[in-house]
Amino acid sequence: MSLINALNMGDHALISADSEAVFPDGSRGQVSKLLTIPHLNAVIACRGSLAFLQKAHAEFCTMSNFDQMAERAELVMSYALAQQGSTEHLDKYAHGAEMVLAGYSQKAGRVVIHLIRCEGIGHDTEAHLDIANAILPGDLGISLEGITASREGLIELTSRQVKAIREHAPDAAAGGNLIVAEVRPRSIAVESVGAI
Repeated sequence: MSLINALNMGDHALISADSEAVFPDGSRGQVSKLLTIPHLNAVIACRGSLAFLQKAHAEFCTMSNFDQMAERAELVMSYALAQQGSTEHLDKYAHGAEMVLAGYSQKAGRVVIHLIRCEGIGHDTEAHLDIANAILPGDLGISLEGITASREGLIELTSRQVKAIREHAPDAAAGGNLIVAEVRPRSIAVESVGAI
């Protein structure tokens, strides 16, 4: 169960992703769930299959600006879900996908965050554009008390998510290394924070 969190800080956005994954043979390992698209000054982070992320990333890499990514995000979501192949080996959380996009929007004149989600092939796609934050999954019942809108807050939030998942779904993949990206109008900085 991937953990993706994003905060719009006004002049920049912070996006985090864990790295633990379950592979088709049932083994566990570390993967990148957050990828950059340098020529667009954008980041994509996904919950779902690794094949979905790879297909979506490849499609976004052909686009000319971040606003075009937003305009085509629902089509990319549908295409990537259709192209990802079988998800029978994955837990129930990975048949659909949730995708967070963060980057500099020329239309808005600032860094923005978009959330696109779909429960699976044949389901409608939802787009939530220009949002303040994304906490995924958002149904863990964790307390946000004491969580600040900061890098440290993302680390604490993700730690609480990992703890909640391990208590309620110990077989789900959650945790590993935490990756945090800071997206500014003309730069992306990516940091491996370490184990969570």
